[in-house]
Amino acid sequence: MFRVAERICKQKLSYFKRCNVTNTGLFINDMPHPKGLPLIGTKLELLAAGSGSKLHEYIDIRHKQLGPIFYEMLGGNTKLVFLNDPNLMKILFLKLEGKYPSHILPEPWVLYEKLYGSKRGLFFMNGEEWLINRRIMNKHLLRENSDKWVEEPIKATIHNFVQKWKRKAENGSFVPNLESDLYLLSIDVLISVLLGGESLTASKHNDELLIMFSESVKKIFHTTTKLYGLPVHWCQRLNTKAWRNFKESVDVSIFLAQKIVREILSNKHNTKGLIPKLRQDNMSDETITRVVADFVIAAGDTTAYTTLWALLLLSKNEAVTHELIMDPSQAKHVIKETMRLYPVAPFLTRILPKESLLGPYNLSAG
Repeated sequence: MFRVAERICKQKLSYFKRCNVTNTGLFINDMPHPKGLPLIGTKLELLAAGSGSKLHEYIDIRHKQLGPIFYEMLGGNTKLVFLNDPNLMKILFLKLEGKYPSHILPEPWVLYEKLYGSKRGLFFMNGEEWLINRRIMNKHLLRENSDKWVEEPIKATIHNFVQKWKRKAENGSFVPNLESDLYLLSIDVLISVLLGGESLTASKHNDELLIMFSESVKKIFHTTTKLYGLPVHWCQRLNTKAWRNFKESVDVSIFLAQKIVREILSNKHNTKGLIPKLRQDNMSDETITRVVADFVIAAGDTTAYTTLWALLLLSKNEAVTHELIMDPSQAKHVIKETMRLYPVAPFLTRILPKESLLGPYNLSAG
């Protein structure tokens, strides 16, 4: 019976694509979906598959079983709709997400903000506040040719990083701690962009501050993954080790990120970096602290792990490595292929602001 219903849904989806049908009378319950248990859905199956760290592989298998669009209840009564069809994604992002896109946040992060009232950056903003600040950031970082001004601070910081590695190598055997070193590098790069090519005043205090910060940021993502699939509210109430480790890493990261940003804001002579550009657009120092602190936190994970995967792939492909040495412009292709194979954020999420038609299915708001 299930396979018959699945086949009918696939046929209707195909028909929708060919004929641009606008309404087929299907609803979310007509969508292909795996069977789950009351209250917990398919959470046990996800845990058996490896929990949060294997979620992308788990969903990929589901797509192969159920097709380009399906829903699954990974826990509780929430029906999550998954897409891997480019046409449906295009419809979602261009037509359905609305003026103020709303996305699903990791449950531990939402609970932390609710309990401790920490005001965070763009990722946690909604509505008009999000739109105003997102437009300011887009102006300086995403518009055509807007990235030209960041080339110099990025290149200079990476050059200094490589030279430091070379000096260590010349002094004897040297095996870098790639994960930690690349975390620190990505944070250094972002600080240089914020300051317009400068860096925080070199001192033992600042060096230790950045190392402590990069290690705490690294722990945020490790501890978030360990909480995924668990009843986070109960973990918090029982003060389990997983929750304590997560809370400690967020506490330290937010405190140090805000401390770093305040030191940058106090540099009145800086006129070239992102910070003065944001001030010129009348972004308040409080908002700059929120937005930039989250930027600094996010930089470590995304940049460090993409670079780690790229280096691993290059180590297994000598021909490509040689080609890259001969023609450095090939780096952009290496990066794109790395991100395709090992995306640091394998999902983009949206919460529909109103009742919408997605493919052949009528979906309710929310």
